[in-house]
Amino acid sequence: MNKFTKTRRHIFDTEEGDSSVTEIRLDADDSREFGDSRDSQDIEIEAADVTISAIGAPTTVAGDDLQIGAEFERIGDVPVEDMTVEFIVGNETIETDDLNVDPGDTQEGEVTYKTSSSDVPELDVSVVIPEINESADTQATIISQADHEENMNVKIDSEDGVEIGNFSEELEVTGEFEYNGDETTLSDFLNGETDR
Repeated sequence: MNKFTKTRRHIFDTEEGDSSVTEIRLDADDSREFGDSRDSQDIEIEAADVTISAIGAPTTVAGDDLQIGAEFERIGDVPVEDMTVEFIVGNETIETDDLNVDPGDTQEGEVTYKTSSSDVPELDVSVVIPEINESADTQATIISQADHEENMNVKIDSEDGVEIGNFSEELEVTGEFEYNGDETTLSDFLNGETDR
């Protein structure tokens, strides 16, 4: 008796609410090809969604530009044509952009905010997609110019001595710069290399 297998493929278009389904079952009753049989398989259907998967705002010196970045993820084919992204510092929306990310993909967004001495020591930062009530928050550390300068040390390397020639020659001085404050970049936050 010859044995053979036959494969049939069925494509099922998922709909809203299908993420609650945890099992798929195949029943082949009184089938000439399969006989009476049943088989099942556990499945996971992820709900279509748009999320803010990362947010970052690194330590900044008062008076400098604060870089605010976020990463957006589109799960499934949820429509995003009418969605916007708001970047908020304190209670002020500093920029609003259209959300434009392909299904199953991620997109990064970045804006800058000019800090001032009134922003020391911390600044509340938020990114919001208002159409779906999705938001992410963080706090940016803003250090004063005085603290920034206090954290910086300069040391002249004088192991070989400093030799001063005549006025027509160049004077070469070797120095070491050291900074004792926090040093983070926006990519550290978006790549998960630092705590939010």
